[in-house]
Amino acid sequence: LKMEVSVDELDILSVTLDQNATVTLDAIGSEQFDATVTHISNLGNADGSITTFPVYLTLSPDSRFMEGMSGNATILVDQVDNVLIIPIEAINEDASGAFVYVGSSREKMYITTGLSDGEYAEVTSGLSEGDVLQYVGSSNSSDFMNSPFGGGMQGPFGGGGGGTSNGD
Repeated sequence: LKMEVSVDELDILSVTLDQNATVTLDAIGSEQFDATVTHISNLGNADGSITTFPVYLTLSPDSRFMEGMSGNATILVDQVDNVLIIPIEAINEDASGAFVYVGSSREKMYITTGLSDGEYAEVTSGLSEGDVLQYVGSSNSSDFMNSPFGGGMQGPFGGGGGGTSNGD
């Protein structure tokens, strides 16, 4: 069984044959299925200023899979464990680099980031566990450094929504 996903030109060089992927199908709910990258097209599809490349994932057969089901795929291209991560929406940039606001005084603290999954970014320098970030986002001012966001980080990710499976 194969699933085709479109990978952005900025991520395609991080994708290699035999990489592991995780697939969720909309019709089956939150269950995840293991997959492997089995083909990477050299021919991209241009849409405006973005080019995407078809990547084929192979999944083990499952009687619940039907041709044409849509879902999402995550291709793991790198992984780090036990790192400090923060929401991307807390990160600002100016001519000097990336920074966050820390503490009740909103002190501007320059940081260096590492891997990102598009939602969270690894902080390699500039912050310590326990620092309180101040930012306006989906949940207003938040204390993410004291919350459980200290685990592993996977990313950057190729692939994404809009994939469809076909019974090959």
